[in-house]
Amino acid sequence: MPLGTVTLQNTNPSTQGGGSQAPMADGNGLRVTVANVVLSSAADYPTGGFALSAASLGMADAVLFAQAEQIAAASGAVTGGLGNVYYNTATNKLQCFNNGGTEVANNTNLNGAAVQIIAWGY
Repeated sequence: MPLGTVTLQNTNPSTQGGGSQAPMADGNGLRVTVANVVLSSAADYPTGGFALSAASLGMADAVLFAQAEQIAAASGAVTGGLGNVYYNTATNKLQCFNNGGTEVANNTNLNGAAVQIIAWGY
């Protein structure tokens, strides 16, 4: 099922104001990116999470660590409320959990929910 739009944010201070979404990198190639993900009208939640590649998060190879946070609520009804979101680096999936800590049910309508992901990787 389609995830929606992924927009990389500018994290590189040397390109601020220049419109570039180039990831900030250290001398060893470690990158830090920030991406906003807005779930589309067809974003019915698949069990196990939405596929979200490392490349979508601005990485050339892999995401080592990521922090995800909901920044806008879903317009669809989420039983138990949409509580936590988590980017699983082992499966490259964005997983959603209700306020009780249980994974959101298969085919739950998460239309309009927005998540911001800060990712570290290569």
